[in-house]
Amino acid sequence: MILPSEIVVSLLGPDGRAAREVLVALDFQWHGRFYYSHPFGLSDDQGQVRVSGEDILATFRSEQVQFPMDLKVPLLECDPEAIVRVMGGAAFLDHRRGLMPGWVKPEWIARWNQAQIGRYDSDGSSVKLTSPTVVRVTLELRVVGDGSDARAV
Repeated sequence: MILPSEIVVSLLGPDGRAAREVLVALDFQWHGRFYYSHPFGLSDDQGQVRVSGEDILATFRSEQVQFPMDLKVPLLECDPEAIVRVMGGAAFLDHRRGLMPGWVKPEWIARWNQAQIGRYDSDGSSVKLTSPTVVRVTLELRVVGDGSDARAV
């Protein structure tokens, strides 16, 4: 796997407008199984969230020190395909209710509480991490229970 210089995710609501305050993560796999999730943060007023490869690696290394038994494998040994993920609907709301202050940093609890993703369905898109060039992903979100298909562009 090669981390890109930057990953830029654009989120669109069902009306085609920017989806603001949506919490986005990048899930890494190791031998096809979930290994680590890097939280990007909340999308901005333009519906975008971005993170550099350097930030991903620095955050992982910091968490690896905190959780050495869970994060034994170096991040760069993960599979070259990751998933840009938005947890929405009931899954998001249940997860947010279960956040424990002693286990989750206060600033992340605040972000979860600010996020507006409960009204959207969960969605995701696979991305190839095989080049240092910028990776751009657009997710078109759908409202929970509307029956339309969300698409990754």
